[in-house]
Amino acid sequence: MNTALYCLDWLAMALTFFALWQIGNGQQRGFALMIAANSAWLGVGLLTGSTAMVTANTVFALKNVRAPLRWADAVTP
Repeated sequence: MNTALYCLDWLAMALTFFALWQIGNGQQRGFALMIAANSAWLGVGLLTGSTAMVTANTVFALKNVRAPLRWADAVTP
């Protein structure tokens, strides 16, 4: 087991799955959970030196900040 990640990868995975569950159930708090997951994945990317993971999760986090605003506009009658 690679303890250099301090189980951050497992936390990121759990947060991602829970956030997807919340979003799938129509809960906007899922976007906040996904931002937390993106932050954890960003940490994993920094610890492993993966530029692609850092870049991707930065973009994903920005999209998850924008998503609730767009979703609220789509749901409003």
